[in-house]
Amino acid sequence: QSPTDALEDPEDWPAAFFVQELAVAMAGADAESAVPLSDQVLKTLSQPEQRRQILASVVRSYLMARKTEPAQRSFDELERLIPPDRRSEEINHDLSFLRAAIAAGENRALPAVAELESIVALSPSDLPSWKLLATALSRAGQSRRAVRAWRECIRLEPNNPDVFIQFMREHARYSNWDGMLAAADSLPASAAANPESALLV
Repeated sequence: QSPTDALEDPEDWPAAFFVQELAVAMAGADAESAVPLSDQVLKTLSQPEQRRQILASVVRSYLMARKTEPAQRSFDELERLIPPDRRSEEINHDLSFLRAAIAAGENRALPAVAELESIVALSPSDLPSWKLLATALSRAGQSRRAVRAWRECIRLEPNNPDVFIQFMREHARYSNWDGMLAAADSLPASAAANPESALLV
């Protein structure tokens, strides 16, 4: 499920077509297809309402390709097209997530952390935000806090081996081996039993 679903509900077929095509490209991590498609949609759809419906997908596609400048431009347009008095709590959440993702993509870890901490305080079960927060904290050199964020990711997704591996790697960053082993012991059995974790010991 997209972390920006509230911003991606196209009501007419041209916008819906582009959103679907972008979703397929991004699901396959196909940045080479997603970026030209985003460029095309911005040239093709001129009506403000149509653009509002597709801009969140466009932002995400640019971020996947690490093209932060067009991502920022598209996000700025999206914010202009949604007046504050038309923003629901869910829309504000989704805008905040995109703002944080852009900051993270620009290696502005601390602004990303501030934005994401606000999100998870209001939505403690928001797994994509916890993952991005953990990554941003790691980039900011705050490994201990990153470990706590990865622990939350494990709580929300205990059967994902990739999350567990990230958790263990973050512990290893500050060489807290005793703490790493103790932390592993305290995790849910489904996570701690992950065979991939043996690669890190």
